Amino acid sequence: PYTTLFRSLLFITNFYPDPQHGGIERVTNILAESFAEQGIICRCIYLYSCEVNLKWDYLPCQLISAQYDKQVYIEYIQRYNIDIIINQSNLYYSPFLREVCNVTGAKLITCLHNSTECKAQHYREAVKGALGMKKILISIGYPLFAFQSSRKLRKQHRKSYDVSDLTVLLSQSLIKSYAEVLGLGNNHHKMTFINNPLSFQYKMEESELQQKQKLALVVARLYEPQKKLSLLFKIWKQVENEGNDWQLVIVGDGPDRALYEEQVKLYGLKKVSFEGRQTSFEYYRKSSIFCMSSTWEGFPMTLLESLQMGVVPIAMNTFPAIQDILNDGENGYVVEWGDIFSFARHLMELLGNEDMLRSMQQKALVSSERFAIGNITQKWINIFNTLSK
Repeated sequence: PYTTLFRSLLFITNFYPDPQHGGIERVTNILAESFAEQGIICRCIYLYSCEVNLKWDYLPCQLISAQYDKQVYIEYIQRYNIDIIINQSNLYYSPFLREVCNVTGAKLITCLHNSTECKAQHYREAVKGALGMKKILISIGYPLFAFQSSRKLRKQHRKSYDVSDLTVLLSQSLIKSYAEVLGLGNNHHKMTFINNPLSFQYKMEESELQQKQKLALVVARLYEPQKKLSLLFKIWKQVENEGNDWQLVIVGDGPDRALYEEQVKLYGLKKVSFEGRQTSFEYYRKSSIFCMSSTWEGFPMTLLESLQMGVVPIAMNTFPAIQDILNDGENGYVVEWGDIFSFARHLMELLGNEDMLRSMQQKALVSSERFAIGNITQKWINIFNTLSK
């Protein structure tokens, strides 16, 4: 066990930390289990009611729907002797949590899991989320809306940074750019990074790579503004035109599933299957290639999962952390945004060259070990001890 200088910590999440709910919930659960193995007492408060099917001894959870009831939080923290609060929900909540910490003496860590660029909502989402006259104004004046929203968002990010004892990003590559967004320059001593850990408590052996099938895999929320699977279908059309017997398997669901199913019909694709929302482990286990065409990501768990399971990723270069995860041409391919021809070329190379595919699968397995939970846990505990001093 690692040496610790504190008693217990509290995670704050939007939803119950069910690993199947989403990436933040999965990371929270994985970390809590690992911390508990080191003798750290973990608890979780979640803010929005949702279905609860599983419970864990290492992470007692409580729903607090009165999100800004300071006294409820103070009594909870004092009852369980909480030393450190890890805000996994959203940065807007940090100023309230700071007020709680000022009374209880707990330290506050704010984690950012999504984009740090402070860009406004996508046009479609902004219009969809507005009502009445506001919807009309946004639809005809979106550039002004985007400018004002980005400015407001930067202020909220800066406020979160100022009130937190530490802000944790997902990648070292994000620190410089985020400090510039916040107007911090080189004075960003309250900012650090810790990568996400591997999802599965499983170590794939190289001998298992022989059992993989001719499957290219997507694991994603079916949401076009971010995931851009429309580009992938154009790429897959080229694959099918070459007469390959590979299958494109899509695991996940979302608001644009019907749109995607219609696009598959429009392109006449015969070897594409929509599996819906499923536990992804077995799909990784039997797939050979992983495809990602997102316009942005934070530090995507799906890329780590693909490496861990020997599924060679091909991903578009649309987020800084991709450089921390993939070494282009070694454990996967990094393609410039929108370059469907390069994406298709790399995909066809892997489909047609079993030796190359097997070599990159082996390198994927080895490279994933950097993100093993033991390594990530040690970094977190170092941070906890520093704050506790």
